[in-house]
Amino acid sequence: LLAQTNGKIEASDSILSAVVRFAVNYAVNEEITLFGTTSRGRRPNVINVTATETTILSDEIVWSYEVGAKSLFLNNSLQFDINAYMYDYSNFQTSVAKLEDGVLTNITQDSGNSSSFGFEVALQYAFSKTSSFFANYGYIDASFDAEDSDGNPQELAGNTFRLTPENSFSAGFNINLE
Repeated sequence: LLAQTNGKIEASDSILSAVVRFAVNYAVNEEITLFGTTSRGRRPNVINVTATETTILSDEIVWSYEVGAKSLFLNNSLQFDINAYMYDYSNFQTSVAKLEDGVLTNITQDSGNSSSFGFEVALQYAFSKTSSFFANYGYIDASFDAEDSDGNPQELAGNTFRLTPENSFSAGFNINLE
């Protein structure tokens, strides 16, 4: 299943990067708080070592933006939250499985630019100190962009992120027996 090497293969690299986050909150009143965040995150460079070559991928950078509101009503029994967000990725790292010359490889590659937009709504109502009902809904549109930073078509353009459902919903009860 795996190609043989002609001995030990090594690779290394030095990496320096920064992450940052800015957040603001505004209390409209005792029941409602508005918020917004902007942040820059990163996934470290990946060193791919195979039997035939060694490559070092650029670090994955994501800029994220989020706005929303959190609220408590009815003497803190009813909680309602809503938020919208956008992520803008460059050098998105994803695993790709390929069959080449009878050899199956699964390698992490730089898949270019991608972006996502979504929103979430959450509701929780406490019947008492020991029981509550909750419901959550989320929507996300997450896919690889049509073009890279230089305007070139991308190999995975239009493909959605794996394990990222467009719609998600949950509901249930919390009961704490004392």
